[in-house]
Amino acid sequence: MGGVVNRVMTKLEGLKASQPNIEFVYKDMGAKKISEQLDYLGELFLTIGFQGATALAIYPNRSTPINVATVALYNEFGTQNAPARPFMRRTILDNMREIQNECAKNFAKVATLKLSAIDAMNEIGRFVAWKMVDRIEKSPSWAIPNAQSTILDKGHDHPLIGKRTLMKKSITWAVRKGGAFGSIVREGQVS
Repeated sequence: MGGVVNRVMTKLEGLKASQPNIEFVYKDMGAKKISEQLDYLGELFLTIGFQGATALAIYPNRSTPINVATVALYNEFGTQNAPARPFMRRTILDNMREIQNECAKNFAKVATLKLSAIDAMNEIGRFVAWKMVDRIEKSPSWAIPNAQSTILDKGHDHPLIGKRTLMKKSITWAVRKGGAFGSIVREGQVS
């Protein structure tokens, strides 16, 4: 049972002991379940980005095999030959207020039993993942342009989008119990 409910029950037990002629009845109107969900929320962790099987997908038709997570890493931090185009970090930083509001909205739904803790974290993961996709799609307005050789190879000049949309379709989120590397209790993928 959650901390708040335990404290209330302890107070009632104390009152019962001090007032033996009065009968105290506690009827749980949902406080126990709310407390349990809020406690469980504190055990959950959300990871968003390139993880699992989608991160390991190999870009087709390349002379050297390379997976999606590696391409995302190269884009995020840059390489010797390519500038950084930090779409993941900028998604969080540029949308911090919206993400905080999304968290508050979903946590309030947990506190009123309109969502479970897992469902709330799942909704937040979906929200942030789609913000990341939006950042990728809008990269021509903010990212350093591609080199002419890259434009010729891809057939277009859209940074962060290859010949296919493999990277943005590989963004996933996972609700985990026990930290960033904990067991996955729910996951989703941008589609």
